[in-house]
Amino acid sequence: MPTWSELTPDPSMVQALDQADDPTSRAAIRNELVRLQSSGASNFSALRELRKRWSEQFARACATMVANGLRILPEVGTGFHITPDASGGNQEAFTPLGYKKGKRIDVVVSRELVGLQIGVSLKGLNFRDGEGGNFDKNLTGRLYELRDEVSTVHDYLPRAFMAGLFFVPTAACFDKVSGPSSFAHTVAQLRSRSGRLDPSLPAQNWKCDFAAVGLYGSGEPEEVQSGLPRGVVRYFPLVDAEGRISRPPRRGLPVLDSTMSLDELLRLLVSQAVRGTAAGISFAEAADDSVVLLPANAAAPGVDVGDDALDDDPLDPNT
Repeated sequence: MPTWSELTPDPSMVQALDQADDPTSRAAIRNELVRLQSSGASNFSALRELRKRWSEQFARACATMVANGLRILPEVGTGFHITPDASGGNQEAFTPLGYKKGKRIDVVVSRELVGLQIGVSLKGLNFRDGEGGNFDKNLTGRLYELRDEVSTVHDYLPRAFMAGLFFVPTAACFDKVSGPSSFAHTVAQLRSRSGRLDPSLPAQNWKCDFAAVGLYGSGEPEEVQSGLPRGVVRYFPLVDAEGRISRPPRRGLPVLDSTMSLDELLRLLVSQAVRGTAAGISFAEAADDSVVLLPANAAAPGVDVGDDALDDDPLDPNT
C-alpha cells in the first residue's frame, strides 16, 4: 500500500471540490478571511455566508458521488431506487416514513412498497474557526442534526440502516498543538453516537448503524506543502471489516491501511446493512472441483434417455 504522500487525487473528489468552488473558490474564501483579520473587521457575516454556500455545494456533490458509488455495486443489484440521481438531481428528496411523516436525507436506497432501506447522512467540517484555527467548532451542531435525522427514521422504520459520514480536511489532523486533533475529536464523538446493537430497542433509535470520516485534501497550503494534493481522499470507518474498533491517532494522519477507498467503504456499509438477512449469505469455494456429483434425477454422462423420460417432470401437473 502506498503512503499518504504517494496518493493521487480521486477524480470524483476533485469534481466535488470543483463544484463547491463555483462561483467562489475555497482559496478566495481563505483570502477573504485574511483580509478581514488584517483590517481588524468585526463583522464576519458575509464570510460565513460564503462558507455556508461552499459547504452546501460540496455536500450536494459528495451526495451524488456516494449515490453513484452505491449504484454501481453488484451487492445492491437492481430494483432499488437511489437518490440523488446519477446527474445530481433530486437532492435531499423527501423520503416518506409514515402517515404524513417524512425526512429529507442526503443519500437514500429505497425499494417500492418496502420504502427506505439505507440512508446516508453527510456532514462537513470544512473550514477553520477564524479565532482558534481548529475545524471542530461546529461539531456539536452537526451531531445534533445527525441525531435528529437518525432518530426520526428509526422511530418509524426500526429496520432501516442509517449511516453517518463526516467529511473533514486532512489539515484537521494537525490543527491543535495540545489535545486531540479535530479529526480525532470527530471520530470520538461520532463513535459515541453510532453502533446501534438492537433495532428492536427504541432506546437506541438515536444511534447510527454505521459511521465513518472522510479525510480529503482541500487544497489548504499546508496540505499541499506536506505532499497531500487537492482531491486526495481516504475514508476512516469507525469499525473495520472484522468488527474491530478503529482508533485514530491523537494527532496526525491515521495509518493508511486503517483507511479505505470510497468503493471499499460502501461495500463495507452494504455488507453490514444486509448482515443477518438472506442477502447477507455468502458461500465459500468448493473443496475439489474434480469430483462432480449429479443430482439424483439427472442422467449419468453418456446415458441416452428417451423422450418419455424427459417429459416426465414431477412438477408438471400434466405428467
